Amino acid sequence: MDTPISVHKDLTFNSSCDGLKIYYDIYEPSPLPSRPIIIQIAHGMVEHKARYEWAASNLAQKGFIVAINDHRGHGKSIDKSHPWGEMRGLGDTESQVNQDSKNHTNTDKSRAESTDGFRRAVKDMHQLTEILKSRYNDSKFVLLGHSMGSLLSRGYLKLYVSELDALILSGSPAYNPLIGVGKTLAQILKILTLESQGKNIINALSFGGFNRPFLHNVGEDNAKGGFAWLCRDKAVVEAYKADSACQFVFSLSSFIGLFAGMQWVNDTHDVQAEHLPLLVASGNRDSCGDFGIGVEKIARQYEKCGLDVELVLYEGARHEILNETNKTQVLNDMIAFINNAIESK
Repeated sequence: MDTPISVHKDLTFNSSCDGLKIYYDIYEPSPLPSRPIIIQIAHGMVEHKARYEWAASNLAQKGFIVAINDHRGHGKSIDKSHPWGEMRGLGDTESQVNQDSKNHTNTDKSRAESTDGFRRAVKDMHQLTEILKSRYNDSKFVLLGHSMGSLLSRGYLKLYVSELDALILSGSPAYNPLIGVGKTLAQILKILTLESQGKNIINALSFGGFNRPFLHNVGEDNAKGGFAWLCRDKAVVEAYKADSACQFVFSLSSFIGLFAGMQWVNDTHDVQAEHLPLLVASGNRDSCGDFGIGVEKIARQYEKCGLDVELVLYEGARHEILNETNKTQVLNDMIAFINNAIESK
């Protein structure tokens, strides 16, 4: 039987990185459990926390406390210096970033202090964790990251592993060994002050091919640059296309930070998380994850690091498995994983 829930929307905290107001929601079961399990969700790129209302509500109805924030430059976590698509902040110049990098050692903790918007987003996530753990005593903590949120969660794993009781990576992007080329190109375009044209070029190179496998799917958003690759539920795709908060393009600095972040999290030699339960879940028709091939490589990476890895590839499912036609199955599998992971602690 589902538990009644209460929802607290648009709570805020000021980022310790630069003071940006970060918006977040909390979904609570009523009454609160004596030993709660917190699930913190990290959403993907060019979307926002409201798109996870179904998943968060259903998890809360099953007795979990769920929290999700809008990442910087997304949703409501914006201001004049951080419009949609700008994660670092318009006030930070490239020279500041370069100087910041010189001033730090090579430890992961110091890297996270950089002005890179990607790593600032990881720090924002951890700041929310601290708020949640202070609010809910004696709790267990699970991080669930989707797409770019899974990349941020992998960065979180490198920096804040002691916070985690379990980790779930959903719709993980496959690693492209040419990511360094993309980063260099974005840097050149920024030096040439080609922001408007440049960010569209990088966006097309990064995402333009995702819909190619679905160009012949009649009745779907099968145009080049379309969004059939998101999921099989046409209503979800149309809602995404109609949502103004999902129709922006990353700035060049945000792309540079994203590409650097992908390189950073793909280097797992320093991950120390032996026996941490990890669920890697994706659709086997997710072009972002190279149809499961790239996702399986990620799972194998973390197995070598000593994590207790469970890999699930859903037949026919595409990128957004929590919005897919089999989303109830996906959520039930995640709940089973969490319960097993916490019971084994």
